[in-house]
Amino acid sequence: MPARILLPSRGGRRGRPRRLATRLAAVVLAAPLAAGAPIALAQQTEQAPQGAAPGTQGTPQGGAEAPPELTERQFKDWLVRCGRPDQQGPEVCEMQQEQVDRQDRTVMAVAVGKVPGSSEVGLLILLPLGILLPAGVTMRIDDGAEIPLEVQRCERQGCRIERILEPDLLNRLKAGTKATVYFEAVDPQGERQRLGVPISLLGFTAALNEVTS
Repeated sequence: MPARILLPSRGGRRGRPRRLATRLAAVVLAAPLAAGAPIALAQQTEQAPQGAAPGTQGTPQGGAEAPPELTERQFKDWLVRCGRPDQQGPEVCEMQQEQVDRQDRTVMAVAVGKVPGSSEVGLLILLPLGILLPAGVTMRIDDGAEIPLEVQRCERQGCRIERILEPDLLNRLKAGTKATVYFEAVDPQGERQRLGVPISLLGFTAALNEVTS
């Protein structure tokens, strides 16, 4: 079955925030992909004990902690966000990209960042609910072979793919121009379709250098 390629990403776009509570559990990248807080920063803020100092001055009404103050830089199609979940802690950075359809709905979100305490780099891909899990998910870099990706779990925020980017795969991403994530879903008419969602790799290396430096 031929794959339908969805619209290219508006990588790192600065438009309306989207509550995509995404998490890269095994790689320690975790949290909303929009709404202003980067993945790792938001998770650490959520896990902070009651009364702990938030990452920004001031606290929202109702006593909830404010999200960490962020800095953002655009590297072509990748948005790099950095901040300090704890004022006393180190700065944490991650690179993000979001893919949308013709109705401006998010169909996939991607985040890459350094695994704290190691030199490894982690990848998170968040796919929408309703994908056909038995069909599997794969990723193809440019014209290379498809690489199987394992969906760890599906929750109300979406279906999560979490993995360490091994040096060989990381080098292929740095050298590429586009990656495509393939999966199957059922359309409104009840027909199975194989979909391909592109990830732009323009700016990938520069953004990666920023988040891993």
